[in-house]
Amino acid sequence: MTGPPGERPGGPVYVVAGYGPEDEVDLREYLRVVAARWRYIAGFIVVCTLLAVGVALLLPRVYRATAVLAPVHDENTGDLGGVMGQLGGLASLAGLQSATSDPTQERIAILTSRAFTTDLVRENDLMPVLFADRWDPARGAWKESGDDAPTPWDAYRKLDDLRQVSLDNKTGLVTLSIDWTDPEVAARWVRLHVDGVNRRVQADAVREAERSVAYLMGQVEKTSNVELRETLFDLVEAQTKKAMLARVRDDYAFRVIDPPVAPDRPDRPRRRVIVALALVGSTLVAVFAALVLEYLGRPPRPAPRPPAGPEAPAP
Repeated sequence: MTGPPGERPGGPVYVVAGYGPEDEVDLREYLRVVAARWRYIAGFIVVCTLLAVGVALLLPRVYRATAVLAPVHDENTGDLGGVMGQLGGLASLAGLQSATSDPTQERIAILTSRAFTTDLVRENDLMPVLFADRWDPARGAWKESGDDAPTPWDAYRKLDDLRQVSLDNKTGLVTLSIDWTDPEVAARWVRLHVDGVNRRVQADAVREAERSVAYLMGQVEKTSNVELRETLFDLVEAQTKKAMLARVRDDYAFRVIDPPVAPDRPDRPRRRVIVALALVGSTLVAVFAALVLEYLGRPPRPAPRPPAGPEAPAP
């Protein structure tokens, strides 16, 4: 809503009610408020920064141990393609599969699975280490009893939070990392994961090959067809070779490219970043609070008077 035009050299000027030059942003006024309350602002910044320094110093150091792994592909499965094509459905009954898919995702799934993790924790007695604050080493028992004691599910969830597994789609390499407060323990746990998944996949391959050989030998005894018997013997030979190679090869699932070592520096907390963020954040909050308090402490501004218009002509 605008008032009537006032007379000013250069033409009429329209004045908007409720708005004037005094409502414009004045940077000098802001600086004056900050300068007037600098003690409070500086005190708030110092207190917040000291608190951040204390928190950064009290936070436990967490180290990250990492291993770079290369998936190992079974070279023997490539020889089975032609033979399996001749057998058709019989190969599926024997548990034979062609190597058309990459087993990397399956091995990563085993590495992060609940069954593998709980077996790893149980075989290496990791429960007292994972829950050291709830373990009584003098008695060799948990401080809590019954349902309050940690369970294998608790161990799986905690170790899964500490573990990171990533696959580089370009190179095909797998990175396995574990965070822990002790660098030596973190590196040892990475090695336990790699050795454990290699043993698990190796045992599964041997068991599958032996089961296939047993089934194929049974089919050999049932058939008198010479050509089919030769094909079955070729499969038996391939599965026997697969089982033999699986037994002698330790790195069956993953080959270690970069072995895990105890890190010499913690991964977190990043104390400098914490202190820097506290300094910047407290400065912004303090300045904003000073401006708000200054605004709230000012008396209300009187409503602007409308400009006087031209006198109405006498009747």
